[in-house]
Amino acid sequence: TSGFGRSGQQVLFVGNFSHSPNITAAEWLTEAIWPRVRAMAPDMQLLIVGRNPPHFLKRGDGIDVLGYVEDLSALMQTVDIGIAPLKEGAGVKGKVLSALAHGLPMVTTTIGAEGITDATRSCSALLVADTAEALAAEVLALRQRPEQQRRALAENGRRFIQRHFGPEALVSRFKQMFETLGLPYEQ
Repeated sequence: TSGFGRSGQQVLFVGNFSHSPNITAAEWLTEAIWPRVRAMAPDMQLLIVGRNPPHFLKRGDGIDVLGYVEDLSALMQTVDIGIAPLKEGAGVKGKVLSALAHGLPMVTTTIGAEGITDATRSCSALLVADTAEALAAEVLALRQRPEQQRRALAENGRRFIQRHFGPEALVSRFKQMFETLGLPYEQ
C-alpha cells in the first residue's frame, strides 16, 4: 500500500554508491533539489538507500540516509515517489525501471529516462526535468495529485514496464534482431 494517505510523503532515492554518477546525483538531490521541496512541503521525507553512502551526504531536514536495505521491494511498496536526478551515466537505468514496475511514479532527468522513453514510447508515470527547480516542482506536483490520479499513474508505470521491458517484449526484440540479422529463429 502506498503512503499517499499520510500527511507527509516519502520520496525514495536508490543508488549503488560505488558508482560515481549515483554520488553526484545524491549530492545534487540533497544540496539543491531537496531544500526546494522542503521549503514548500516541510512534512515530506527523503529516504536515501544504497550500500556505503558517502559520509559527506547531507542529513537532517527531512533527509534519512538508510544505507543498504535488505528488502528494497518491500520499501518501494511503502513510499510515494521515486527520484533519480542523474547528471551522468549511460544505458537504461535499472532503478527507474524498478520504481515504475513497483508502481512508483518516478521523477528523473533526461539521462535517467535514457533508453526508457523516446519519441515513440512515453510513460505518464515518468516525469522528466533537468534543473533542480524543475525536478523539485515535479515532486511537489506529484504530491498534489488526487489519490485517483496517483493510482492511475502507478498502474500506468506497471503496464509500461510489462509492455516494453517484460519477458514478452524481450522475446519480441530478440526475434526482430534475429530476423534483421537473417538468422534462424524457432519458438
